[in-house]
Amino acid sequence: PGPDLRRLEAAVLAQDPSLDVLSPAPASVPGALPGALMEVGPAFVGREADLAWLGDAWADAVDGRGGFVSVLGPEGIGKTRLAAELARKVHGDGAAVLYGRCDHAHRGARALLGQALQSAGTSLAHVVGATDETVDIAEAVARFLPTWSQSRPVLVVLDDLQLADAETLEVVADLAGWCRATPMLVIGVFRNDPGPATRSDDTPGGAASQLALGPMSKDAVGEICDLYSTEPWPAPDLERICELTGGVPLLVHEQASEWARERASRRMADAAGRLAATRR
Repeated sequence: PGPDLRRLEAAVLAQDPSLDVLSPAPASVPGALPGALMEVGPAFVGREADLAWLGDAWADAVDGRGGFVSVLGPEGIGKTRLAAELARKVHGDGAAVLYGRCDHAHRGARALLGQALQSAGTSLAHVVGATDETVDIAEAVARFLPTWSQSRPVLVVLDDLQLADAETLEVVADLAGWCRATPMLVIGVFRNDPGPATRSDDTPGGAASQLALGPMSKDAVGEICDLYSTEPWPAPDLERICELTGGVPLLVHEQASEWARERASRRMADAAGRLAATRR
């Protein structure tokens, strides 16, 4: 890249105010579901109890007792998939849904919440001044969303928070505090080490509520395998897939897909062999 492009890249990375040459688009009412939550993985299987737990937290929020719940688990366990399933349901019921994800470009609190607002058709510029660094961003967002959503309940999904810095986590905690007396639920998704499935309590709600996702049951693994084959799976094959994947849904889908292709290939080879023998 030439010097002009390098200067532009530096300005973008520094969020140079001189790049704000266009006025923000007008704030919109809740519209489409954020794209990141529309298509997240294959069929939803084996997490009905966990979805019901989140549904109880959402019901509390709709009744004006919002707050924060965390969803924990290792990579591939289905954390985002679970949050997406709830998001699609509540969005279909008329709620506003926002989605933000921590990554190398959205680790700061403003970047993360700005991404979440953009996912729903609005922007941080409508909440606070574009360059105003003195505003309490958590309070500003919490006060803005109920008005913007036209008094509809609001679901905010914040993904990969294990990548967030301390300042961002503090802002998320403040936002959760502001939600407690409003129809707004914040779901924080964290990746952690594998562990048993746990729920913090029978009635989700409050700052300490958390849902730790564990491995899928053997029956759920069988349901996933059935998605990839029209023939019943032998019990030893199901046992082997459970052993190889540890019940992690992402790995189960990968193994079941690969094994189904291999079984189909063997059936094709056998059929071709029988046809050749018949012709001879």
